[in-house]
Amino acid sequence: MNELKEPDIKEIAGGLEVIIYGSKTTPKTTPKTTPKTSYQITDLEKKILIKIKENSKITRKELADELDLSLNTIKEYISKMKKKNLLARVGSSRNGYWKVEVELDD
Repeated sequence: MNELKEPDIKEIAGGLEVIIYGSKTTPKTTPKTTPKTSYQITDLEKKILIKIKENSKITRKELADELDLSLNTIKEYISKMKKKNLLARVGSSRNGYWKVEVELDD
């Protein structure tokens, strides 16, 4: 336990002045800021994101067909974009939709 310094008591002009010392404390708070990370968006990622912005309920198969890519390539890029916080899936895989999390410069 911290030992506190005894209070100082002085008599002044018809009264008392009392100084009470407390313990020094350090605030136990941490800043609640998350560092923002910026990523380069590749041309293919941009094409995928544009297609998703046009139709948020587009399927991976439809993306693959429209962009003339394999389904595995689309799955890989979607996974990467989710990790980079460029893209999010809202709702279930069957009834949900895609949400583009970044502004695209056209």
